[in-house]
Amino acid sequence: MIKPVWTGRVAAVRWARASMLVLAIGLGSGAASAQLTDAQLMDSVQVHALKYFWDHAHPTSKLSRERIHLDNLAWDENTIAIGGTGFGFLNVIVGIENGHISATEGVTHLNTALDFLWNADRFHGAWPHWMEGNTGAVIPFSTFDDGGDLVETALLCQALICVREYFKDGNAAEQVVANKADVLWKGVEWSWYTQGEDVLYWHWSPNHDWQMNFQIRGYNEALMTYVLAAASPTFPISSSVYHEGWARGGDIVSSASQYGLPVVLGHNGAPGTVGPLFWAHYAYLGLDPHGLSDNYADYWEVVTNHTDIVFEHCVQNPNGFAGYGDNCWGLTASYTRNPDGSTGYAAHQPNCDTGVITPTAALSSMPYAPGPSMDFLRNLYEDADGQYLGADAQYVGALGPFDAFSPHYDWTTPRHLAIDQGTIGPMIENQKTHLFWDLFMGAPEIAQGLTQLGFVSTAHDLSSTCDVTACPGADYCGPGTAWDPVASACVVANPADINLDACVNVSDLLHVLSVFGQCFD
Repeated sequence: MIKPVWTGRVAAVRWARASMLVLAIGLGSGAASAQLTDAQLMDSVQVHALKYFWDHAHPTSKLSRERIHLDNLAWDENTIAIGGTGFGFLNVIVGIENGHISATEGVTHLNTALDFLWNADRFHGAWPHWMEGNTGAVIPFSTFDDGGDLVETALLCQALICVREYFKDGNAAEQVVANKADVLWKGVEWSWYTQGEDVLYWHWSPNHDWQMNFQIRGYNEALMTYVLAAASPTFPISSSVYHEGWARGGDIVSSASQYGLPVVLGHNGAPGTVGPLFWAHYAYLGLDPHGLSDNYADYWEVVTNHTDIVFEHCVQNPNGFAGYGDNCWGLTASYTRNPDGSTGYAAHQPNCDTGVITPTAALSSMPYAPGPSMDFLRNLYEDADGQYLGADAQYVGALGPFDAFSPHYDWTTPRHLAIDQGTIGPMIENQKTHLFWDLFMGAPEIAQGLTQLGFVSTAHDLSSTCDVTACPGADYCGPGTAWDPVASACVVANPADINLDACVNVSDLLHVLSVFGQCFD
């Protein structure tokens, strides 16, 4: 269970802040109490969200379960979500940074998880969307989707880079975790997923090859996939893949506006408006949109206008749903209420508004709309008199806000999804301290990749691109690879080192056999 641990460089500050939080909420008393400050309230929801990834991490792998249904805890209890696992790693760092778990506990947890990922099924370096939590074997997401999922893999790798940057200068155990995270991210064969074309493909399966045939084109949640593919020191893509694939040769730009706000980029499936708000969260857990621009957009404008359009839609409430307003807003993909009252799933957005509010939409937008997001948080966690209710609030449980609710239909579902719960804590931390933005944007290969794609940033120095002096050999490239200043990339030091562990031995042969071998009954 999560418990306060008062160690480290900010122990006194953590103790003072948590003491105020304990006094305010009664530490599990369940009784309403004095109104919390904004800082205390943000801490409270971060603690609740962390419980999903800490108390309810898979007991064998320590990875993140796809879903937790409080009304049926056995449901999908061994199904691991790869993108959600990346979010879980970030929540562990949030827990360490705020003193809710110790660094030692966090490192032990992450070490187990990273070892499991090393031995789990991978497909040209990419992990599947779902895997089995005890074995690491792929669980098919759909009929033909039983192989690598490049977008889910990107969400995990975003977190792996943050883990590396957070622990790389720590003690011996922390540096081991940093190195493992580094090797895992650098093993993804991004270039394989182009099929030799100027676009990335979402899926590949050893059983169905490219039958899913789903090209990753913008704009949606998948920007991080192209950033990491360009930044990869081992299997990079060319910039043309980004410009012709993701940006559609420039056609990604939109002249549309809604509620007086430019949409900026054409949102897939939402002509003239915006998509679900998770598109403004997933890629931007690490990628800092402040002052970030390229040939197509100012990304601070992209994410803030996206947020403001959804907010304005809920305030103006063209469909007349009861309960909507400036303290009850937020549309994104989540569980939903079906017309018959049962629970389903939908990508809520202005052109698909079913009267269902998803808490992660507003809470994960805290950096973009701090006032409206805080108003929503207070509405969610407090009673009409402003007294803190915490887990006793109508739409909140022990693991934080339920995935979705509808005041109009007097409906909620006591269920959580990793990909929804997982962005709340890290995005609130970005609002508080810019932690993950600084970690990710400070990684040398990210600066290089963004620069290669034509990005500029007024908030971060992207000039620290790597050369043989600044990023020598394995310090930058990791085991089994070395920096080639002519190619401006990491290259495999020995072609026989198949698994990139800086050794040529029987494990490389076994790796080849696992790829090309056959099994017989």
